[in-house]
Amino acid sequence: GLTVGVETRIGGRRSNEDRLVANDLYDLGFLAGIFDGHGGAACADFVSQRLPAALHEAYAARASRLQQGVASLTPGQEEDVISGAIHDAFQATDEEFLVTARQSRQQEGSTGLVVLVVHGFEAAPLASSAAGCKGGVAKLFVGNCGDCRAVLIRGRKAMKLSED
Repeated sequence: GLTVGVETRIGGRRSNEDRLVANDLYDLGFLAGIFDGHGGAACADFVSQRLPAALHEAYAARASRLQQGVASLTPGQEEDVISGAIHDAFQATDEEFLVTARQSRQQEGSTGLVVLVVHGFEAAPLASSAAGCKGGVAKLFVGNCGDCRAVLIRGRKAMKLSED
């Protein structure tokens, strides 16, 4: 099974400006994220609501440009498509928020971290990330901006997945 944990602390602020997201992105995978508002919660609100859709749109746009579809890609090529879509989604969401923020003279911001679990990558016969689920192995993608960090824990070992 999959277990996701998030910690958010209010610190010395009057209100918690952190926002969380957990979405099944239909044909792409499961997305979890945290966005830490700076100077208010408006940017974190916007990003947490917009980024999942922006990621799906970016992936669909990249996939539509493939002449023979995603199924024709090697696992490495598919990783590049997904990684590129995560980057595109962060960029598009940032640009969209900046338009809104400039119009209303907002000076808020947000850091953000997302993890995307994608299932179905090719594997040796009978290999699977989840017992009883054939169809390949799952891969974990991480995207971040700012001072958020991702840590993967396996057994008693922690592995740093991002740099802030």
